[in-house]
Amino acid sequence: MIRGLANNIPDVKIATWNIDGVRRRLPLLLKWLAKTKPDGVALLAPKADPVLIRKALPGDPDDKASRHIEAAVDGVLFACLYMPNGNPQPGPRSGCKLDWFDRLIVHARMLKKSAAPVVLL
Repeated sequence: MIRGLANNIPDVKIATWNIDGVRRRLPLLLKWLAKTKPDGVALLAPKADPVLIRKALPGDPDDKASRHIEAAVDGVLFACLYMPNGNPQPGPRSGCKLDWFDRLIVHARMLKKSAAPVVLL
């Protein structure tokens, strides 16, 4: 539960669950959502229409390996992150993951400077 994000934003219950192959696991996801009753998960929000802000982490338009999505829900920006696999180490995938983290740090700093309520998941 996050309390007091801003004066005009009510308490929010946030849950995050990284699922690989959500279509195959949809029954399990629906059961989990019914049990936890979160107020917002990525782009799922029970009493609001999320507004899509971005579908990729900025900084590399050719990046197809990582997953990043941002949506605004009732005045709060939610950024859902699914980091790229960096194994084996050392190797080309580990370098891609470190580059991704560098871009994430730059973007997170920009979000922090905005002074808007932001949740990174």
